[in-house]
Amino acid sequence: MRRNVVQKYIHKYALYIVLVVLASAVSFLAQGCLFVSEEKKPEPPPVALPKPEIPMSEDYIRSKPGDMLAFIPKDWFLIDVEGKASSDVVAVAVNKDYTVSMIVQSIRKTDIVEQTVSKEGVIGLARLAFEKRSRKTAGTVRMLSTITTATMGDKTFGLYEFTADSATSTRLMRSHSAVFVSSINNYYECSLVPTTISAMPPPDEIEMNKTFRSILAALQF
Repeated sequence: MRRNVVQKYIHKYALYIVLVVLASAVSFLAQGCLFVSEEKKPEPPPVALPKPEIPMSEDYIRSKPGDMLAFIPKDWFLIDVEGKASSDVVAVAVNKDYTVSMIVQSIRKTDIVEQTVSKEGVIGLARLAFEKRSRKTAGTVRMLSTITTATMGDKTFGLYEFTADSATSTRLMRSHSAVFVSSINNYYECSLVPTTISAMPPPDEIEMNKTFRSILAALQF
């Protein structure tokens, strides 16, 4: 009888030990799971966007839908082109010497444009933009480079260079153009074009390239 009581007590004590061990194990596992769930993965480093290489003005060109802002270089100013330019032209800015102009225009959506962009992206959009320019100038413009793409942070451009024959200058008048797609899927072209309305020569190629890169870096869309 006494032996049975002792065995019963031992069994009860052993069961108590087992329950304590199981409870500890469950608690440990729960804490472990909690620790894993709270562990934070390292965040990717922020993408460093290029900064303009020349001072930029606080003045900007804004599209009618508000999906594009193009800041102009410092000491440049906007000119009134209403009734004097194509309806596709959003705005035009010139430098203080009237030797370079910055032209921003929209690219109208047509079935051909939409299909081309769907298949070729900004490369196709740039090709169509140049073809349109060539038609408007009766074929007097020439492309000076192959169409390329450039990425600045989350912005992608289709780029090409062109020139127009000029009887007033023996120097090659190299123009730069970039096409892009806005956040609401509108198409735009931004061009930097030397002018011949001033007696002063346009900036050299190094300055032109620097200005064009700065305009693209400041673009918001």
